[in-house]
Amino acid sequence: MKNKLKLFIIGSSLFSVAILMGRCGTESETTKDADKIEDDLNSKDSSINPDESIFLIGDQIFSIPSPVQTAFLIKDVGVPFNSDYVNPADNAMNYSSNFSKALNLGVYGADLGYLTIYEQTDGALRYLKSVRGLSKELGLEGAFDEKLADRFSSNIGNQDSMLVFVSDAYRSSDNYLKENDKNDVAALVLAGGWIESMYIAADAAVSSNNPLLIERLGDQKNPLISLIAMLGQYNADADYEDLINELEDLLGIFAGIKYTYEYVPSSTNESKKETTIKSKHTVEIADGDLEAIINKIESIRTEIVE
Repeated sequence: MKNKLKLFIIGSSLFSVAILMGRCGTESETTKDADKIEDDLNSKDSSINPDESIFLIGDQIFSIPSPVQTAFLIKDVGVPFNSDYVNPADNAMNYSSNFSKALNLGVYGADLGYLTIYEQTDGALRYLKSVRGLSKELGLEGAFDEKLADRFSSNIGNQDSMLVFVSDAYRSSDNYLKENDKNDVAALVLAGGWIESMYIAADAAVSSNNPLLIERLGDQKNPLISLIAMLGQYNADADYEDLINELEDLLGIFAGIKYTYEYVPSSTNESKKETTIKSKHTVEIADGDLEAIINKIESIRTEIVE
């Protein structure tokens, strides 16, 4: 299978392209200097996953897979759409603290990407409304105005256009966070998006027993380390501490997983602006560890959305 190296260097990075746009940036942007970056990453960590995206939060770099990349994988392996995987849109009105709102903004961002990829247009519109509501409560309403909603509605059925429009809104939100020093919000949204995408992947893996989805779940050790380090920068109250502790418990389960990696230089098709990753990366995960990971992800996600 060919993997395109998608890299998003994001200033203070709310969700910008990466929460929803794992495969919708322009190829000239996403593959720029891909060979050099891949070589740099391989020199630092031989277990890096080429499906991960690079985030700059504050002055530190983190590597986390985009929820949309995971959603595309779920669809590509043939798992049918399941509305039970997403957090009900009406739950958005239940979140009272900014901490909870930011986490669930990430959750709904992942859900919106999942719905859009599966061309669930009516559902996508409802979830866009939830995203807009939470964003307004967090002071980000300018990124999700009526103009965006109208553009989104008028392009129902055009998946690429819908995703690009949502990407534009998240880019605007990213600019707001840069200007207002809201890196803590960015970290929470990224965490919420990752947790939701892993929850969806876990349910899809259970229902399909697909080896690629199982490998994707087992391959989350480094992203999880990144999330914990990212949140640790803003560990200012009990909410952060509780979430970090839960994620550290999840990280402990990954200790039994075996990873192997063989580096092979990538190749680039200049005419298509596409880089193909040829390195070989495998994950060996025991049934007991897989079950424990799935159960823990579901537990953390339940605490966030309820």
